[in-house]
Amino acid sequence: MFDADLKPLASSTQGGAFGAEMVPQLKGLLGQRQGAEKLKSYTFFWNNKNQAHFSVVFPIGGLRAKGYGEIILNPIHNLKGIETLLNSSIQLTPNQGDVVYRSADWPDDLSLFSVAQYAVSNKAGDEVLSIRAAFDSSELINEMNMTRNIVLFGFSGLAGVFVVGSLAFLNRMLFQPLQDMVQDLEQVSKGNLKVEIH
Repeated sequence: MFDADLKPLASSTQGGAFGAEMVPQLKGLLGQRQGAEKLKSYTFFWNNKNQAHFSVVFPIGGLRAKGYGEIILNPIHNLKGIETLLNSSIQLTPNQGDVVYRSADWPDDLSLFSVAQYAVSNKAGDEVLSIRAAFDSSELINEMNMTRNIVLFGFSGLAGVFVVGSLAFLNRMLFQPLQDMVQDLEQVSKGNLKVEIH
């Protein structure tokens, strides 16, 4: 509990060991609010000793707020639900901390997985948590290999048809007439002047 100037009045440490003072970044952001903004609830994501926390600050006293209450939650339990939404293995790591949650089926070898990483920042712009998701890419890689093989086979077949067609065309239009002309010239060189040269 805090007074209207965000000075601590009372606190409960049940469930965690936090001091009576509010997180400095949160206190600074709340101090910047003016007028009716001071009557709205405010949420803030922050780190304490490399553990992610989520604060909800709410006014006490109705339209004439006499102070503020703050509830601090550990968001990791709720963030585990991302695993189901994404249908992939996830890993949660607070900023500059150790992994606080890793899916039971998180792969040891990430070579067949696409890994997406998302940094969660708070309203002060500080990175609070990193979420990594590992998506199984083996089916995609198999489909890409199959597509590659089909494309290579198709282009090889087209190239073969083109080469055979080109040779047939050149034989009919260039090589055969040249061969006929050579034979006609040989006849002329042997003294047969009745041969027509085309």
